[in-house]
Amino acid sequence: MPTQEHEVPLHMIRQRPRLAVDILRRVTGVPLPDHDQVVSASENVSTLKPAEMVCDGTVLADKDGNNVLGIVVESQRQKDPAKFWRWPAYVATFRAEHQCDVELLVFCRTSQAARALGEPIILGPTGSCVRPVAFAPEDLPPITDPDEAIRHPELAILTTPAHVESPVGRDVARAYAAAISVLPADNAQLYDDYVRSLLSPHAQQMLEEIVPIEGYQWQSDFTLRNIAKGEIRGEAKAILRVLRSQKVCVPDEARDRIMNCSDQEQLERWLDRVATVTTVDELFD
Repeated sequence: MPTQEHEVPLHMIRQRPRLAVDILRRVTGVPLPDHDQVVSASENVSTLKPAEMVCDGTVLADKDGNNVLGIVVESQRQKDPAKFWRWPAYVATFRAEHQCDVELLVFCRTSQAARALGEPIILGPTGSCVRPVAFAPEDLPPITDPDEAIRHPELAILTTPAHVESPVGRDVARAYAAAISVLPADNAQLYDDYVRSLLSPHAQQMLEEIVPIEGYQWQSDFTLRNIAKGEIRGEAKAILRVLRSQKVCVPDEARDRIMNCSDQEQLERWLDRVATVTTVDELFD
């Protein structure tokens, strides 16, 4: 069954096909054909029935109504012998159907996997080959400018886990906050869950610290809810820290009551009172 780690990058490309072109340009540095638009195409690259071959995704770039570039997109964790035979067929079939140049873009979790999967696939003894463009998020440069992140939100989100703990990590987190803020709520929730599942506890804490305090005009309902949850969680933790510093015994039941409280006004009342109590019961009175 496909995992979130496999599916989310593909979902990003299906939602914004131009992302595949942006990645291909940034990874290879090769000038790509001028084009007016980029659209998703069918993942089915079959030519014979009942045989069926379905790749993870495809996009087409066109200029003045003519196809100028096709990209077959695959998400792959490690070498798969079956793909050794199928990938050249995906490229050839897609090229024949749309009569344009075609590249094979392979999303990998790590640079080590990308190096292995980017090796040429030799087609015969004369050396004809298909050369996958395999990459991992760490192979892409970090996005640290919030304005650039707003222009390319999926690219900023995709590269965040790879760079958020680098020397420019806090700038990456700020750019991530900007990217999340402009997405529809359902995509923002999906992408945020994906990113946080890949982060260390330290990186997750950095995001929690930065997202609520950045001065962006949040545009999605998801982001506004996330900010509110961050503020509430912060106040609950502050109450527990004060109780601990005053050596007040806090049973598990009381700790859960504080941490699970979603009423911000109630938390603020407890926060005002916590410095003067000697027992947790006094806090709740």
